[in-house]
Amino acid sequence: MTESSLTNKKSKMNPESFNIAEIIFRFFDAFRKYWWLSLILVIVGGIFGYFFYKKNYLPYYESKAIFSVKAANYDGNKKSSSFNNRQLTEDLSVSFSYLINNEVFYEIIKQDLKIDHVPATITVLPVENTNIMNIIAGGTDAELAYKTIKSVLKNYSAVTAFVVGDTKLTVIEEPSKPLEPAIPYAPIKGVLLFALAGFGISLVPSLISALLIKKIQTSEDISKYLSIYTFGTLPFLPPENKKSKTRVDCSILNKDVGFRYLESMRSVSTRCDRVFKEEKTKVILVTSTQSGDGKSTISMNLAYSLSKMQYKVMLIDGDLRKPALKSMVHSETPSFSMGDFLGGKVKSSQAIVNLKDTRVLAITPDQSTEHPVDAINSDNMKAFMKDVKDVVDYVVIDAPPCTGLSDTAALAQYCDGVVYVLKEANVKVNKVINALQEFSYTKKPILGCILNGSFESAKNSYGYTKYSYGKYGYGIRRRGYGSGQYGMYGYGYGDSPRAKYGYGKYGKYGKYGYGYGVFGKYGYGERYGYGDEQYGYGSEDAYGEYGKTTEKEFKSTEHKLTKHIKLSSTEEDKQIVEEERIKDEQLEEEQRKNPPTRKEIRRAEKEFRKQLKESEKQAKDESDS
Repeated sequence: MTESSLTNKKSKMNPESFNIAEIIFRFFDAFRKYWWLSLILVIVGGIFGYFFYKKNYLPYYESKAIFSVKAANYDGNKKSSSFNNRQLTEDLSVSFSYLINNEVFYEIIKQDLKIDHVPATITVLPVENTNIMNIIAGGTDAELAYKTIKSVLKNYSAVTAFVVGDTKLTVIEEPSKPLEPAIPYAPIKGVLLFALAGFGISLVPSLISALLIKKIQTSEDISKYLSIYTFGTLPFLPPENKKSKTRVDCSILNKDVGFRYLESMRSVSTRCDRVFKEEKTKVILVTSTQSGDGKSTISMNLAYSLSKMQYKVMLIDGDLRKPALKSMVHSETPSFSMGDFLGGKVKSSQAIVNLKDTRVLAITPDQSTEHPVDAINSDNMKAFMKDVKDVVDYVVIDAPPCTGLSDTAALAQYCDGVVYVLKEANVKVNKVINALQEFSYTKKPILGCILNGSFESAKNSYGYTKYSYGKYGYGIRRRGYGSGQYGMYGYGYGDSPRAKYGYGKYGKYGKYGYGYGVFGKYGYGERYGYGDEQYGYGSEDAYGEYGKTTEKEFKSTEHKLTKHIKLSSTEEDKQIVEEERIKDEQLEEEQRKNPPTRKEIRRAEKEFRKQLKESEKQAKDESDS
């Protein structure tokens, strides 16, 4: 990525580039973040509405009299008379209402009731398509409303005789004293009204976020806004229990992270390996825009994944201010800082540890360094990085966020390329662009991005994606639970007997299966796992050996980080891994061009569950025997 390309990103971000669907998607994503605000405002609005209604409620009573109107000059024609009466009722109701609701008639009512004001509102309403007319007196006092309507019936002829003339007004229904208010006491109306108003106000931040604040939501957004290659998407990992806010152990060596995450990480690592080879990259810097994006977890899992591809990997915690990798990899090293290690206060044999069950060498300090930039630029650091590059195949540096600190820019001098981590909907696009533009002055290429914490990917806990349960197995990969068989190589998770061999084509458990959890008798790799038959990972007696040095001897002997550390794989093992990677890419491309139908997916799912049940039963029988 060039600096000029970064400076042109903002010009692409115009309002026309967003469609309605995208705005709606961002709105609901923002609402998911601010849902607590909606809950608070709805509750507060409901409580306020209840007391507001209670304080301002006044009972309203109505007393009604019903009249019939009949014209005086009846000609014997029923149809003509009915029409004349209806028309007369409509006309009379307007005039009648005007004559009754004036000061002259009000004075009559006040004198009749012996009060100084009219205590009710008088309304005259005709009944549609009839010759019936209603006179209603309404007020907050039931007794006064009843007396008012009685006074109207008693005195209306004094002011309406000229208008009514010979027209006959007959009282059909006499007024009665109202016993219940016309509008009953219903505080729920106030509660709902103000709760709805509170909910509407709570949507304002989500609406502003959807219209004005742009965040990275999908891999398409990375291509659209940043024009950077995407290695892939990793699903969100929920916490182990309800009390925890985040998951503590996110290592791919932990079987509890789930099949979906393992496959996603494997897919990302495969693409990373391909790009690293194409770009001739050996030292990889992993960074992000801000803390909390998951770069340390991805650095660790990337190192583990490359290790499973038969590579020797050095994992370095480059965050000298707040190192975090030690607690993640559970390395048994003394407490030290990177400054102590570079200054010679801590021996390399103490600081550098080979992580259990992997081909990863790690240096994981747990104390902060006082002058991190000086330590990074020191001659000892340069010599250390030079020696490391001669020993391992890849070096993964977990760098601090590149925003606001110069530590990452200083570490960039040792790397060949950068892997940028973005967490879904966690950072603004403008902030990412500014961070990348600032980092571009190091002249180090951004090899690609990894989108972390995707909720959409997390929903597919069993891999029910577009390509899941396909022709070539469970997921889009050749290895895995397949349609009609469990794939050629298969996976075997956990401590159960089926993890000993892994589900596969041979004997339903497979000759070469991956055995996560136990690294069983046949383990990970060809027959005896990593390496050759004698020293590979996953032998029955131990977790493999390192060349001529056993794991026990390796940990107990003081040694320096030199070319004499035996962690190499045979050329045959590397060739097998490379051939599998090429086949995976070909099969993935084929699956994209010819995705399975819904019928095929359902059939494969049914077959998978059937075979899984049979294999578990067989594994249990073997265990018992």
